[in-house]
Amino acid sequence: MNRYHFTHVTEFHYDAPVSESYNEVCMRPMHDDKQSCLSFRLTTSPGSRSTAYRDAFGNWVHQFNILSEHRHLTVEAESVVLTHEEPPPANGSIGLTELDEQQDELCEEYFDFVAPTPYVPHDPPELDELVQLAEQAGEGTALSFAESASDLIHRQFKYVKAAFARISRICS
Repeated sequence: MNRYHFTHVTEFHYDAPVSESYNEVCMRPMHDDKQSCLSFRLTTSPGSRSTAYRDAFGNWVHQFNILSEHRHLTVEAESVVLTHEEPPPANGSIGLTELDEQQDELCEEYFDFVAPTPYVPHDPPELDELVQLAEQAGEGTALSFAESASDLIHRQFKYVKAAFARISRICS
């Protein structure tokens, strides 16, 4: 088991004074069989009181308002997490063929996660090559496909600063 101390800071700087700022953040780590969130603290500057609830997926959502006029907002989340030993992957990872057979029911159940959007279209031709390479490198299971795809993305994709901002303007 390993114990980690995390501090996450997000800062907003505004061109003009802002007031009545309503915010929701999901910054508290999950507490499950893989890790335990031993402590969590959320602070803001300007200061505020937050309320929290769990969403439909079990994530903690913190809400807070900054009613006073301000030109910047800092949100800081501090957590201590204890990780647990992860069991080895199951020997019987589901096969890609079996997964394809379940596609309709999986798409319905996980629609919010798999539906195409203007930012994540499902049919760019550039994706076809990556999918084929991941299938060839894998062993025909969902686990090996995911591992191969992750490895290919790590090796072949380049981070381009502000690329999302450019795409947003094109798609607007």
